[in-house]
Amino acid sequence: MRLTTTKTGQISDRPAHAGSASTTSGYERCRHAPTPVHRRSANPDRITRVRRRGEVIELGLRQAHLRSVDADRLRAELVSFHRPGDPPHIVLSMRGLEVLSGCCVGTLAEVAESLSRLGGSLVLSDVPGSTARMLKRSGLSKTLRLARSGSHARRLALNTGKRGRAA
Repeated sequence: MRLTTTKTGQISDRPAHAGSASTTSGYERCRHAPTPVHRRSANPDRITRVRRRGEVIELGLRQAHLRSVDADRLRAELVSFHRPGDPPHIVLSMRGLEVLSGCCVGTLAEVAESLSRLGGSLVLSDVPGSTARMLKRSGLSKTLRLARSGSHARRLALNTGKRGRAA
């Protein structure tokens, strides 16, 4: 990110001309700069967004690329739902996923095993075909539960005794 100083002396990450595609960071915005086209989320550092809470916590990915640098944040977000004595049942929708690093696959497998030992569960739903095939070929589909749809994932999450696999 490149920081610049505006005519009014404020710090901005927006280029001097208004036709640029970048947006301001939200920390300090130039009074004369146009409003960004899209709004930033309340917590832009999160990888996932919570869709529904209840017996099953449904999460959706906020980004299409899960790279190695995202593995620790992904683990922290998934573990943040755990309460002592009440392990979570998590459904993570992989809809729109384009890139999944090996580190993130390892993180998902590690969290899934930990939750399983505690009585919780992690189910991946809407997994893209190429990713599902890679997980099956590598044998990780035995550790990571794969579901065909959101409703199938919710059933698998609540039924921790059975292993589900994508069709």
